[in-house]
Amino acid sequence: MSEDLKALVEKKEPEFQGLFGRMDASKGLYLLDSYEMKDFDGNPIPKVVSTTVNDPGVFAYRSIAILSSSDPQKIVESDLLKKTDESPVEDFLTALDIEADDLLSTRIKGLSFPFYCEQACIRGWLVGMNLLRLDKKSGNLIPDRRPLDSRCVTYEPGIDGLHWGCYKTNRSRKKIMDEYGHDIGEGEQSAEVLDIYSRTNNQVWIGETKIKDKPHPYKKPNGEGYVPMVIQPIPTGSMLQDGDMLPHQGEDIFALDRGLYPKMNEMASVLENLTMSSFFAAMQYESEAGEESDQSEALPFGLGVVVSVEKGGGYKLIPVADIRNATRLLYSMLENRLQRGSLPNLDYGNLSFPLSAVAISKLTESKDMIFVPRLQGMAMFYQQMDRMAIDQYIQINKGLRLGEAGHRKVFPVASLKGEYTIKRQYFQKSPEQDLANISTANQIRPGLISDYTTRRDILKMRNPDKEEDLIRAEQAEKLNPVITLRRQVHSLIDREEFLEAELTLQAAEDLLRQRATGQVLAEQPKPEGEVPVKSAIPLLEGGGASRGKTEEEKMGEASGEEEEETLGRRAETARVGRPTEE
Repeated sequence: MSEDLKALVEKKEPEFQGLFGRMDASKGLYLLDSYEMKDFDGNPIPKVVSTTVNDPGVFAYRSIAILSSSDPQKIVESDLLKKTDESPVEDFLTALDIEADDLLSTRIKGLSFPFYCEQACIRGWLVGMNLLRLDKKSGNLIPDRRPLDSRCVTYEPGIDGLHWGCYKTNRSRKKIMDEYGHDIGEGEQSAEVLDIYSRTNNQVWIGETKIKDKPHPYKKPNGEGYVPMVIQPIPTGSMLQDGDMLPHQGEDIFALDRGLYPKMNEMASVLENLTMSSFFAAMQYESEAGEESDQSEALPFGLGVVVSVEKGGGYKLIPVADIRNATRLLYSMLENRLQRGSLPNLDYGNLSFPLSAVAISKLTESKDMIFVPRLQGMAMFYQQMDRMAIDQYIQINKGLRLGEAGHRKVFPVASLKGEYTIKRQYFQKSPEQDLANISTANQIRPGLISDYTTRRDILKMRNPDKEEDLIRAEQAEKLNPVITLRRQVHSLIDREEFLEAELTLQAAEDLLRQRATGQVLAEQPKPEGEVPVKSAIPLLEGGGASRGKTEEEKMGEASGEEEEETLGRRAETARVGRPTEE
């Protein structure tokens, strides 16, 4: 019997309460928990309207969608392996991902990659578990790669890995019965489940009952056991080593705006209540009786209502215009600062004017601040998960069939052995940024930098070497028509158009005979000069709806810095001495 892991979990849990509290607050923003106006003592204010803005939900959904649309690429590199030896490892990881997602889909848990995208944005931590094993009945691989919600995970870190990791969830009686064969009783609908892995054992606790305590088979090549769990915080937030810094590590996308969204709800609620007061405005009644006068039964509300008042007295509106203006100013200031900590207006598609290539690049820098660390964190997380999965497959020591249905193949264990580095890279696709990069590349003077550097650093192509090979292949076709004909022959044969292939082959043979006999082929007319390429986006300043505005002004509008404009306080001095477009 192993030590009581449940006691270790309960002792460690208080250290995670600050982090879990932050995660709960972010979940409330993500799910748009209803806002309720309260007084300074925290008590609900009666007879007011509370408004919940959808800004954090829109930001979260769009961020998850952008992250989910990133293009992943697996790269296996080694100086000890031939190039042809690297592909089996990449193919194995691709096949394993497919099999693992198929297993998850049967459990109605969705795909792992979208799950981790949501975790990276909302939780800020990524947790997964590799439990590859053989099915005792069929002898097939069970590709059990579990994505875990980091809000439910506690662990004890060590110098050489985790000492233990626990996944704590609340499950229904039916699910507990299906997975563990344990009945919690007729009167109970659900129970708390602790699934704990140490370096040697796996314990499962349901409530206060330990129903499983067995050694697990997962060991390192040197024979030492390990916890088959990978925990990776997103590299954002603080790296200070104070004792209270855990809640500030692995920050989510709401890190910079978490305290502003409740204020936005408050200001929206105030504005709505001021609007409602236009129909039933607060009033004061002037009379000689002063405070002793009671006019509550003669309130002047409703269509066609006539109320008698004494001369010199009567009802008067309580002045609220200054309150309304101050609320609008504060709301605009908050909206501006929310833009700085979230996505620019460019990503929401609500700009009313064109932007230059430089302006788009500046705006996407704020987006990179959000997504680059998350992509880096996901890459580091998947690299650890991939290495652990390969080690477990090698430990099984049996070539198994994996892959997509209809395309499965056997992966020998020997093909996965050796020294190599596994990398995951993610590439974001942004049509606006791609056009901006193309416009910038078009403005570069020929001979200033190489085409390879342009493709790699400005156009940011994933594989500039492959692109260069493709360009050379196209140039070869233009220089030698026989190459074009030869490739057309192969294409026609692949489509089983054999007559057309035979005719095309004869044309190629005729050209080769002409060259052999010294006949000069008619030259194709060459263009007199290069036609200048017109940029899809201006490099510096655009025209159209933004004519007359400087780049700083357009950037200010795009990033939401408009409170002065909203309230008629446009800073005209910002344009003094700056040339405008002709």
